[in-house]
Amino acid sequence: MVWTRADGCPAAAIIAAANISENQLLETLLDSAKGATTTEVLLAERAYDGNALRARLAERGIFLLSPHRKNHRKSPRHDGRHLR
Repeated sequence: MVWTRADGCPAAAIIAAANISENQLLETLLDSAKGATTTEVLLAERAYDGNALRARLAERGIFLLSPHRKNHRKSPRHDGRHLR
């Protein structure tokens, strides 16, 4: 898994087994980016949606911009305004 800066240069990378989901590796990737500036907004796919992950990223000052999963019941489904 590779995290790149806006200009396309890699900021951090980790290697993991194929049976581990990417959304479980996200925080490890962010921790491994020592010296790199952290992002304010993280654009991710639907698989990253989850209240626990959103809360942990919010503690780091990162807004998770991800479409809600279809089974997301805790908050109303957003209409995509943040995704525009």
